[in-house]
Order: sequence, then structure tokens, then C-alpha cells
Amino acid sequence: MEFDSDLEPDLARRLFEASFNQYGMGVGLRAIDPWRSRWIRVNDKLCDILGYSREELLQMTSVELTLPDERDEAIANNERLLTGEVASYWREKRYLRKDGQAVWTNVWLTSVPGPDGAPAMVISMIQDISERKQAEAVLQEAENRFRSVVDSSPAGITLKDREGRFLVVNRTYARWMAMDPSQLIGKSAHDLFPGEQADEIQADDAAIIASGAEASREAVRTFRDGVSRNVISHKSAVRSAAGEPVAVSTIVTDITARIAAEQSVREREQRFRDFAESASDWFWETDMDLRFTYLSDRFFEKTGLDPASAPSSLLPGSGDGLDAPAPGAGAGGLAAVLAARLPFKNHEQSFEARDGSLRHARISGTPVLGEDGGFRGYRGTGTDITEAYDLSRRLSWQASHDALTELINRREFERRLERVLASAEAGGAEHAMCYLDLDQFKVINDTCGHVAGDELLRQLGQILLGAVRKRDTVARLGGDEFGLLLEHCSIERAREVADELRERVAEFRFAWSGQFFRVGASIGLVPIGAQGWSVEDALRVADSACYAAKEGGRDRVHVYHPGDAEFARRHGEMRWVARIDQALEEGRFRLWCQPIVAAGPGSRGAEHVELLLRMVGEDGALIAPAAFLPAAERYGLSTRIDRWVIGAALDWLHRNPRRLAALAHCSINLSGASLGDAESLRFLRERLDATGVPPQRLCFEITETAAISNLSRGLEFMQTLAGLGCCFSLDDFGSGLSSFAYLKTLPVQFLKIDGAFVRDILDDPVDLALVRSIHEIGKVMGKQTIAEFVESEAVLVRLREIGVDFVQGYHVGRPRPVRDDG
Repeated sequence: MEFDSDLEPDLARRLFEASFNQYGMGVGLRAIDPWRSRWIRVNDKLCDILGYSREELLQMTSVELTLPDERDEAIANNERLLTGEVASYWREKRYLRKDGQAVWTNVWLTSVPGPDGAPAMVISMIQDISERKQAEAVLQEAENRFRSVVDSSPAGITLKDREGRFLVVNRTYARWMAMDPSQLIGKSAHDLFPGEQADEIQADDAAIIASGAEASREAVRTFRDGVSRNVISHKSAVRSAAGEPVAVSTIVTDITARIAAEQSVREREQRFRDFAESASDWFWETDMDLRFTYLSDRFFEKTGLDPASAPSSLLPGSGDGLDAPAPGAGAGGLAAVLAARLPFKNHEQSFEARDGSLRHARISGTPVLGEDGGFRGYRGTGTDITEAYDLSRRLSWQASHDALTELINRREFERRLERVLASAEAGGAEHAMCYLDLDQFKVINDTCGHVAGDELLRQLGQILLGAVRKRDTVARLGGDEFGLLLEHCSIERAREVADELRERVAEFRFAWSGQFFRVGASIGLVPIGAQGWSVEDALRVADSACYAAKEGGRDRVHVYHPGDAEFARRHGEMRWVARIDQALEEGRFRLWCQPIVAAGPGSRGAEHVELLLRMVGEDGALIAPAAFLPAAERYGLSTRIDRWVIGAALDWLHRNPRRLAALAHCSINLSGASLGDAESLRFLRERLDATGVPPQRLCFEITETAAISNLSRGLEFMQTLAGLGCCFSLDDFGSGLSSFAYLKTLPVQFLKIDGAFVRDILDDPVDLALVRSIHEIGKVMGKQTIAEFVESEAVLVRLREIGVDFVQGYHVGRPRPVRDDG
């Protein structure tokens, strides 16, 4: 191909410009002399990487953008290019972006010779590798944690090859061998144990390799530290990628102490034969004056007391006996029973432990009679119920507090609001209430995940507490909404408090994973006087005022005045109604899906997904259902939305037979309005007939609140669909404790444990107990359990230990748009 000679330079220039700007890496050109001269040309990608505009970069040098501790090395490498020592070089390097963040890059520098053959120009090619560096750091941290866990295990852990040579040895096993772990690598059992023991160990390892199975053996082993230990060795095969056994993993547990304890129990069994029927945590005996003659060791373990400081009398109130009874018990009642020499059972008493803490016990006793029938004393058992007692108190606290922020919860806030409304009505007192909704909270939740969102809510809760008086109430009402109750506070002073709160939230910078975020607060402020409002009225007006603040531009305070609340409510909610109608007409709803996977490691099986709903806004942005479903439910649009979801889901499954064949269940959420709606049931049957999708593949998710509140109508609806082959999942299970009573009635196959309990099971023993209880109840009733909000490997491991059947959350699979097979 030939070009007109007048056009060739221009064409070449344009071709160069296009290639230069569209190149997938950052590219910059610099004159080579002097070395610190500014760039003479940069492409768009380089601007993106460094965060500067083209004009700003052309006024800067590469050395200016280099981190201070790397500048000397950068200058030295440039000198090597200048002198011609090297023609090009590559290195990993950190640049300083305009926003102050360091960015990891791969940098290739190449000198370009001039007409005289000397270096005249440098081409810099820069690739952003920050994500890879972050991933390497995460992997290194995970490996370090794994090694730490293995080395800190009280059990001996080893890995041996097919010939029985040690490949891995943890510190516990090495300590037993009186050697360093590195000294054991490559050795075999014959190098460490007496002949017969070594032969037995080698034979066990060979059997595991041959069978590929696992086995346990209890034995006495003599280790090189001179100690003979009773151990249980659990061995299992480690397989190659091809499935062949290539190594043996062994966990050696020292049960010497357990064997000794069992022997001790056997020796004492005769003494405690009289306690067989009432055996519990600890045992006691008294003489005929009700003074203790025996308290078992378990009592002293629980209390930390020594025999010299232990209670000396069973009689309550004796001064040196058990303390006053726990709430709900009666000291006088027990004294009367003891005076009458009668047996007693499960009487609750309290006493002080050595550390000053109060312990609670449930005691039972039986009179001991001599051969002549005369009273000789009491003999009985005691059960430490401190944990259960504290748990009861904790549950009582949780009933009035939000578990995440530890602020007052909505129920308690409404109770206090009811009291304030009554006092204002009766005595003319002046109070105020704020309804606060965070702006841009969803951005942080979507960008960084629920863990970051939860941490933000915790921190903001403390900020709000620090800005009000001690007698004021700060509550988390739900999601990112907070309530403030300012008692005996004028509206003018309340406005000052609300403005201060808004400013504190606006000034707050939330740091997460090296990034900083800002949030704002829209606040609705309502004076509380003798308006004759109910709690619902006051909350509705405050919510409307908050919405008016959002409508007015966000990050502001809107003070309610009589006459504007109804307008604000209608304006806000009716706007959503119109938007929902328009989105339905224009087909701007989308289906997303999130996997639900078996909890067991390596579990395989048919796929199980939950379909999720998104609305596409007028500007093309995705809108989460939490934004529009409340208005849809209030104005009767939820059944229309449910039918759209059902129709779209069945059409998608019909279009994608391969995906359908791979599915065990496809979960579809139903609102409370659709549960029991005859028209929705008719629509579903028609779409099943039209698409031919097997009903057995459908699982309808309903919240436990909707199921119970619509029980009479919903039960027939569910039974009808169950008769077709559909199954049901009870969503957010555990959030309403009344649901346990209805489990036998509702035809559900799956219980989805409320994520509010799941995400804190590593730190909160109450949440762990609730999750375990829900799973055990479900198991007894033949239900399978699904844990939501699984956002870390540690939570997944704990759920596996509990035995939960399925898990769902960001750690095992993020939501994604549904797509056709193609």
C-alpha cells in the first residue's frame, strides 16, 4: 500500500497517537538529559494510574512521584541508562498518587538512542499491580495464620510420605520428641520409637496409604522426652490431584489426663452411689446442724474458693452460709423446709466467689436418716447455673438493645416514646424527637461489604451518644436509621442538638482498607407536646420530616411544622409508587442471583441459588429493593412485583434448560401480600403450565413474620404449592421468637437463620447458642438449615462445626446478574 508523500508524516503521527493513547499500560516519554526533566508526553492510562491530569503530569518529574525511600535507587537506575550501562531495565516500584495513596507498579524503562547513538529519550511503561500485591499480602497472612494455628495446637500434628518419613511436624509433637521440628524432617518412626511401637506405627501408616481411608488407635507411646503418654492417633490419607493417597496426616491427642481422671472417677464411684439419681455439677453433705461436712472439688473449681473460706452452713442467712437467694427464690421457704427436715429440689441460691463475682446455683437435697430413723443431716447436689442466669440477663438486655451498636433498639425506643407522649399529654412537658437517616451508607455497604457497613454503624452510634445528654435516648431503629429522644428539651435547643449531630456526622471520616469515606445525615426533627399522638403517629411524622430533609438535598435538618407532614409523606411515598409503576411498564426490573452452597468442605451437588430483585433507575443506576419495597407494600404494589419476579424467573429457567437441569432449587422471595393471594396462586400455576418448569425446582422464601401474621390464609396457599411439588424456606428465622411454635404447622423444608445472629457467632456466645439451637431444632423437625451473611472463612468453619447444612454470603458467592446460557 502506498501513501501520498505529503500525507505520510501526518498519517504516521495519527497512528502513533492512537496507539499511544489506547495502550493498555501507562506510557510516558522523557528526555534523557537531564535525568530529572519533566515528561514530554503521557497517555491516558498513565494519568489514570497516578491520578493526575495530563497537564499536571507534564509539569512533574518521575522522581517527584517516587516514594522518598525509593528515590535514590530510581536516580541510580536512571544513571545506568544515561551512561549506556544498560539499555533497559524492569523493577517493581511504588508511585505516589495525587490522592496521597501509594500504588504498586511494574515499570519498564527503555532508552532510545539519538542520531549520534547516545541515549536521547526514555520510554516508561507502567502497569498497575496493586490488586496483585494486596492478594499476595492476604495469602501470606492466611498462610501465617494456618501455621500459627497448627503450631499452637495442644495435639501433636504430623504429615508423612508414603515411606513413613516426616514432611511436617508441629511444635507440640517436636516437644514430645525433645527435638526441634526441623530435626524431625526426613526421619521415620524407627528413628524415634522402640522397635515394637515403631513397627505398629509404620503398619498403621501403610494401611492408610493402601486403603485411602482413615482410622484411629488408642495406645501408650514412649516419647523421646522420657514420658509415656496415653494417646489417640487419628490418621487420614492425603490425596494427590489425581486422587491417589500420597501421604498420611496424623493428629496425636494426649489423653493421659483423661485416663487418670476416669480412673479417679471409678475409685470414687462407690462413695457417690447415693447421688446417682441427682448427679450434677457438685456434691455436698451436712451434719444434723446443717453445717457442711463435705463439698466436692467441683464446687471449689467453680468458685475459686479454698476449703478454709468456703461456706460452712447450708442454712440461708446464717452469716457463714449461702448468701441471699437469687431473684425469684425465697430464703424463708428453704429455711422452713430445712426446719421440717423435708427433701427439697432445684432451690436457687447465690454466693460470692473468690474473685468477688456472684455465682448462682440450683441445689437439691435429701435428709439422711440413721438406723433409728433419727435425722443425721442432708446429702445433695448443686448445679452451677451462673452462665444460664447471666444468659437470661443478657437476653433481657438484648430485648431492649441493638446487638450491633449496643444502642437502645426500636422496641425500647417506642416504649420510652410512649411514656414521653403520655407525660407531654398529661403535664404539658416539652420534648423533641429526631429521626436520623444516613446518606451514602449504601455506597460503603456495596463497596466494602456488610462488615464495613456494620463497623461504620458502630462508630457512628458512639458519635451520636457523645453528642447528647445522659438522660437523652439514642436508638438504632433499623438499618442505617437512628432515633433520638430529647426529654424536657425545647424545639430551639433540640434544633441546636440536631445541627451539632449533623455536623459531627459530616466531619466524620470512616477508614476501611486504606480508603476514607464520608457519610451525611438527613434529620427529621419533631416537637412533642400535647398533640394527642400515638407512638405510630409520632414515628410517621418524624420519618416524613426525615424524608423531607432528604428531598431537600440531604445532609440537613428538617423541622416538622403542623400541616407539612402529610404532604411530605404522600410526596415521598407516592413518588416511589409512580417510579415503581413506570419501571414495571418500561421493563426496568432485573433479576440477580446468589448461590446457596453446601456447608461441608468439598461438598458437591446440584446448584441452589436465590433470585434477588433490582430496579434500574431513570439514570441507569441499580436500586436495591430496600429503597422501594416499603412503598410497594404500603400501597399494594408488592403482589405485582412478585408476579413479575415469578414470571421472569420461570421464563429464564425455561430459556436455559441446561441451567435448569443443574439446579436443585431456585429460591424466589414472596411478600406477605402474595402469601394467600388467590390471584397470585392462579398466576403461578398458569406460568408453570406455560413454561413446563418442574415445580420441584422452585423454593419460595417467606419471612417468618409474614408466615405467622398471615397464618390462616398463608397455610392453605403453602399447602397447595407443596402439593404441586414446590418447597418453602422460612427466611430471617430467629428474628421473631414466636416462630418456634408454628414450625410444626408450616410446610417448610429450609430454615434460613437470620444473618444478624450468624455474623457475630465468633465473638458473641449468645448468637452462637441461638444458631446452634435453631439448627438443632430444625434437625429434630426434619428441616435443613441455611446460614446467611457468611462473610469469612472463620465463620464458615464454625458453622461447619455446628453442622449447618447450607451457607450463603459474600464469602461463598456474591450476587450477580442472571444470564442466559448463550
